[in-house]
Amino acid sequence: MPPEGAPFIPDITEFALTYNAYNRVGDVHTVGQIGNGVRPRYRNDGTFPHDLDELRAALFFEQRRYHHFGEGPDGRNLDYVQALVGAIRRVSGGTVAGPGDPWP
Repeated sequence: MPPEGAPFIPDITEFALTYNAYNRVGDVHTVGQIGNGVRPRYRNDGTFPHDLDELRAALFFEQRRYHHFGEGPDGRNLDYVQALVGAIRRVSGGTVAGPGDPWP
């Protein structure tokens, strides 16, 4: 689990990839629905789901999003990703089961 305020590259990206949401929750479309659902919820009311799998899938989705952009998030988008990692930290009690999944 990356420390609070960790940089997106490499700390958060490497952590995000330890949970292969494509294998865990479904196909690209399903992962996209999760990721695109968590982000507006946070933007609208500042809350996150309490389901660890949903949070980890959303973080995985953000990693894949920025991988395709070829750069990491900044400003408000980085704040969201770091808040998402914080939500994972709270829901998981600060640790997640390992070992990590093979990278996509």
